[in-house]
Amino acid sequence: MSNNKGTAELLELNKLISIVLDLLHGEMVSQNIPLQLDFTDELPPIMAGQTEVQQSIINLIINAIEAQQQTDPQKRCLRITTKHDPGNNCIVVTIRDCGTGISEEKLQHIFDPYMTTKADGMGMGLAICRRIAESYQGRLWAENNPDSGASFHLSFPVAGEKND
Repeated sequence: MSNNKGTAELLELNKLISIVLDLLHGEMVSQNIPLQLDFTDELPPIMAGQTEVQQSIINLIINAIEAQQQTDPQKRCLRITTKHDPGNNCIVVTIRDCGTGISEEKLQHIFDPYMTTKADGMGMGLAICRRIAESYQGRLWAENNPDSGASFHLSFPVAGEKND
């Protein structure tokens, strides 16, 4: 990935996520991961690079799938929500899994380069995803769910709005 920001364009996140889910459908089926979608209809568009945002969402979904490999197949889940946050004038995508969650120690450093929770991970995916979000004035953060698993939240400003 180059250091230059991709070409920004108007993006409809619900549509982009649907394309990603089509690409990853076979992986979700083979890993026995049921999908629940909770999209807010008619979200305002964002202004960002399509390829970069798509790669970030792919990475977050694959991480959510892999986080559940040790979870009882009957308890696995993947929930993706989109919503407009008018208070912060942004669109937030949440990718939630039902895995084991992230230790508090690792949660504080999960976006650091070379930090990984995987035995065979390089530790660059989440750092790159955060850099992409920030390059478009967005954010990426994570938290453990109260019941099980973790949620990753990716936000981008609504297109045409200044968020300083």
